[in-house]
Amino acid sequence: MLSPDGRRLASGDGILDLATGRWTAYPQAWQHRELAAQAWSPDGARLAVTSRVPGGDGPDPATANGSATMLNLLDVASGQITEVAGLPDAAALDGWTVAFSPDGTRLAYQASGQVVIVTVADGRSSAVPLPDGARLAGKGSWTRDGQGLLVVSGEHCSACGDYPMRWTVTTLAATTGAAVGPRYQLDGAYAVRVLGWWPSGRSVAVAYAPTSDATTTLFDDEDSRYQLISMDEVDSARLLELSPGAVHHQLSAVGTEAVDVADNVLAAGRLGTAATPATTVDGITDGLLTVAALAAATAVLSGGLALRRRFRRPAP
Repeated sequence: MLSPDGRRLASGDGILDLATGRWTAYPQAWQHRELAAQAWSPDGARLAVTSRVPGGDGPDPATANGSATMLNLLDVASGQITEVAGLPDAAALDGWTVAFSPDGTRLAYQASGQVVIVTVADGRSSAVPLPDGARLAGKGSWTRDGQGLLVVSGEHCSACGDYPMRWTVTTLAATTGAAVGPRYQLDGAYAVRVLGWWPSGRSVAVAYAPTSDATTTLFDDEDSRYQLISMDEVDSARLLELSPGAVHHQLSAVGTEAVDVADNVLAAGRLGTAATPATTVDGITDGLLTVAALAAATAVLSGGLALRRRFRRPAP
């Protein structure tokens, strides 16, 4: 996951400075845990990370609800870890779990049937109910004014073309969970995530195209939902500027399994072209980043990195 300024890449193993090539491992306290970077704070000072007992070998002793997955905040400069909450396994789905508010003062995270909003400074929290089958739409889930949250839900749709899925992105009030503002419909996509906001004031989402043999998957499908983060059934991805309704403006398309774009690139409204990654960090030239993937990078955008996610399915 790219930092807001596009200069650092956080993975399940540590943080890579893309400009210098410097690698920073996560704190030793996480040495024997499975980690997933979920969201950067807007100033790049904190990183939300989920940590899990490898193989689901039992609950985390520090987790009040007995979950094996813990949501943490990492102070990137000092390495200090702040535990936020224990998450049910069904809530921890990489890419649809955590989002920082635009001013960085609040953190929204997925829980069972609701989103919990935590004030970073003092840990105070409130819960917002979610529609059935809905989740946080991605790291860009907060509306730009900090008053709303975008959530996404899927449904099987026989009239949606070759791949019978329909995804709906809905705007909810961050205080009550009531539906407010526009709704966005995306048909025929394998999965949809919201990354942030375009200068037009519209949100930017990545819509993943399925492979020819992909099976339809919903967030509530216990046996198959983890395929959504494995990306094994994804053929390519499109970056879309969402418009209310079902017609959206395509910003870019990449023949890769997953894509991320830095916040400052979205805010500037400029996307570069894809490039073939090298085996080492080559540097940044004219805004074009060429970098080796920590997992398996396959394409790079100006300030955005496309990479394949590791597949970590919690044990039953």
